[in-house]
Amino acid sequence: MCLLFLLPCFAGAQEPAYTLTGQEELQGTDVYSLLQDTLGNILLTTDRGLLRYDGYGFHTFANSNQKNASLFGLCQAGDGQIWCFNLSGQIFQFNKDSLHIWFGLPDSLLSSSMVLQPDPTGNLIVSCRRLIRINAQKEIEFIDPDRTHIYGTPFLVSAKGAVMHASRDQPYVFISTRTHTDTMGFADPNHFRSRVKTNNLAGTFDHPRLNRQNDLEVYTLREGQWTNLPLQLPGPFGTNFTHKMFLPDPNQIWMALVTGGVIPFDTSGACTSPGGIYFRDHVISAMLKDREGNLWLGTLGSGLLLIPNSGVRQISLEFPSPREKVRNLAGSAEESLYLGTSEGNIWALGPDRRLRLLHHDPEGAIRFLNYYPHPPTLSYATGLHQYTVHLPGGEVSVVPIPNSAKNHYPYPDGLAVHPTSAGIYFTTSTSFPARLRQLQGFLELDDGLATIQGVGRCNAAWWDAAKAELYIGAGTGLLLVSASGQQEITWQSHPIIAGSILSGADCLWINSPQHGLLQVKDGVVTRKFYLPGDQAAHEIRSMTLHGDHLYLGHRNRIRILDLRTDSIRTLDRRNGLTGELIYDFLVHDQEIWVAYPHQIRIIPLGPNPTNPVPPLLRMEEVRVNGDARPLAGAYDLSYQENQLEFRFVAAAFRHQGKLQYAYRLLGAGETWQMLPFQNNTVRFSSLQPGDYTFQVRALNEDGTSSRTLSIPVRLAGPLWSRWWFILLSILLLAALIALGFLYRIRTIQKQNAIQRARQQAEKDLIDSRLTALRSQMNPHFIFNALNSIQEFIMLNEKKLAARYLGKFADLMRIYLNHSQKKTVLLSEEIDALRIYLDLEKLRFEDSLEYSLTFDPGLNPESLSIPSFLIQPYVENALKHGLLHKTTDRRLWVRFRLPEGADPAHLTVLHCEVEDNGVGRQKAAEISQSRPALHDPYATRSTRSRLELLNQGQDQQAGILITDLLDGEGQARGTLVVLRVPAQSTLGR
Repeated sequence: MCLLFLLPCFAGAQEPAYTLTGQEELQGTDVYSLLQDTLGNILLTTDRGLLRYDGYGFHTFANSNQKNASLFGLCQAGDGQIWCFNLSGQIFQFNKDSLHIWFGLPDSLLSSSMVLQPDPTGNLIVSCRRLIRINAQKEIEFIDPDRTHIYGTPFLVSAKGAVMHASRDQPYVFISTRTHTDTMGFADPNHFRSRVKTNNLAGTFDHPRLNRQNDLEVYTLREGQWTNLPLQLPGPFGTNFTHKMFLPDPNQIWMALVTGGVIPFDTSGACTSPGGIYFRDHVISAMLKDREGNLWLGTLGSGLLLIPNSGVRQISLEFPSPREKVRNLAGSAEESLYLGTSEGNIWALGPDRRLRLLHHDPEGAIRFLNYYPHPPTLSYATGLHQYTVHLPGGEVSVVPIPNSAKNHYPYPDGLAVHPTSAGIYFTTSTSFPARLRQLQGFLELDDGLATIQGVGRCNAAWWDAAKAELYIGAGTGLLLVSASGQQEITWQSHPIIAGSILSGADCLWINSPQHGLLQVKDGVVTRKFYLPGDQAAHEIRSMTLHGDHLYLGHRNRIRILDLRTDSIRTLDRRNGLTGELIYDFLVHDQEIWVAYPHQIRIIPLGPNPTNPVPPLLRMEEVRVNGDARPLAGAYDLSYQENQLEFRFVAAAFRHQGKLQYAYRLLGAGETWQMLPFQNNTVRFSSLQPGDYTFQVRALNEDGTSSRTLSIPVRLAGPLWSRWWFILLSILLLAALIALGFLYRIRTIQKQNAIQRARQQAEKDLIDSRLTALRSQMNPHFIFNALNSIQEFIMLNEKKLAARYLGKFADLMRIYLNHSQKKTVLLSEEIDALRIYLDLEKLRFEDSLEYSLTFDPGLNPESLSIPSFLIQPYVENALKHGLLHKTTDRRLWVRFRLPEGADPAHLTVLHCEVEDNGVGRQKAAEISQSRPALHDPYATRSTRSRLELLNQGQDQQAGILITDLLDGEGQARGTLVVLRVPAQSTLGR
């Protein structure tokens, strides 16, 4: 069955490998001119204005008085001044990150086509409707005033200021100086209606145009003679015509086509593009060769094409489906390449760079693709089937193995080995060789198909026919099967999972994801190769042997191991790889062809091209404590300004991300520290006072170093490190010490006074307790109590006399016991009050009624109060309130919690003593008519004791006496409210 479909698809000519810069930033932006400034930046005039690219990003510059956004015609003078213009006649000068209007042309000189060029003396030559010279004083001088029909014809300025130009209606070329104009004849003046581009006055004067027969013509001026340079166009030129010509160097001519792409020629007129037109998908509008030799191509709407000067080429692939991507590469670069894709297609790429579909399998992506020249065949597999294509006819046959194949290894006499997901299969077109039959104990032979049993999933295999040995890369390890048995090959007692097996001259090369690259001889690992780089760089995706070199494909780089010297060379972005995932590669002669999803990149295998051009390094910004400072040669900073930040930029573009920065801070260390290209900022925090020098330099992809930038920084010491501050500090310290001594003396004196006051207060408190004890045990009370008991004895009330005598003894014992304590339990105080009131009730002949109550939340057993504090007010209520009544004598003593108080953390207790006596006013009148029998304790001693208890306390004790009145305003008793210091005893 022949499945060679005649379905040609355009693949694209071989063209220089390039990277697309600004694909997002410049999308939809038309680039009109390019220039590299003295700092190494790339400047662009576009329909968005002036842009600058420094290798990190694009920055836009505009002027608020700019009449339209589109700018054109970048040019640069010898002193670095840069000019451009817009079609409104505004000429702009770009200087120090500022775009300002330098000159405005009058309307009479405006033209749709203008050209700017500075001359050596600082004037600006402008070709507009006339050819003029504008000096530094902004004065206009007409060049060759006799000829007015210039209309933007390009010109050339010599080293001495002479201007070569042409008129649209005269068959001459003019060379004008300040004093006179010379003419040079030309055969056809109509040639000058199109654009003229020159490179130097002494060399050539080149002019492209399309004549009536659509022939592209270039004329050169050599030794005063105009010569037509015959261009050798690649194939029929058709309706294409050029809109610009570029001379990147004296040996190249690039013609940009209106319909897209460019055609390169050499100085003999030969086309240097093997496939014709470069970059068909881009309309090239500007070109620049930078100081490193890179070519920049500006486009209309699709960014900048950057072409490193490395000889790398690429073939763009355009499949019918945009989803289709290259996965495998095989074949001969001289004849036909064969591509396996993600859509299950096998394409042939012929020398004409057109794709032809050989086979399609709808089951999925191509798993592997191998090309064998003798006889020319292809072997490949998809998800379920393995195929063989016999070239050149393209007949396809299905390989009869029942499982998904991982690879295919052919041998003489039609034998092939197939590692699959279910084991190893042997197929043959004739019969199995005798040496293979030596593995009869491990093989199942069945009608041209042999199977190795019990090895499970396999990734790779190799059959050594000379020794009748089979190496199997199984999912469990690397196995060696021979007639004598089966053994496992290990590395340092660890199993080897082989991703692929490659046969060398006298050994096998094993690619192991765990162990990297291993060499195996006679069933033993004889060597492990340690590859430079990080762990990810050790992952080998594919291997191929070409001559004395072993090629190892990684994710985004290729390593070349020289088997004679064991030296390792790495191909990466510096050599023309894109940095993207590499799907496959093949080596042809002195080139390596690398497969990417939609292109094939061709890398020369000669010596690595080196870049001797040092990067242009400049300091971009200096920050101190986070604030930007003007750039200066040195910095003198204060002690607090100890946080420094340096941002620098190196203008270099060929490095493809491999540029590095080296920096150090002399005064803090001598060792150079390295930074990758993306990190162009260094920060230093909390620097100590001293003299420092920050140094930085840039190293390109080949280690070529820029000049070293050095910035001295002096960080002043703090004030306290200066002599006058030290002297002042000593004097101040002496004064502080003296003041400290004085303060200490006064503090001790104050503490002694407080101690004496505390001792005096303690003494006064003891005295007050004794006074209270004397008051409670006053002779009048004792006499009255004993007199009442005597009366019971005389009346022969022995039981009453004994009971009251016992209460009197208990009360005396309680008083004596309380006199030795500062505080007593509330329950003890209540018991003492109850006994005291019982004895007083006897005195009042049972005409006294009293009650002792406390709030339910109070626990008298767990609350302590000062001793001898409540009883005097109870006694005062009896003596001055109730004694002067004959009947209905009532007394209430209530202990209450303050509102919102917590009983567990109580500091103050409210005690209310209420009587229904005659009142304070009546009692005072009675007291004045009678001699005093004892001191008024309640109004004198108790108050002084409360004042002593209040010293140093947050919660102050106190007393509040209220006269109780009836509805008619007559006294009906007295209420005394005591704020008594209290303390819970539960936590003790």
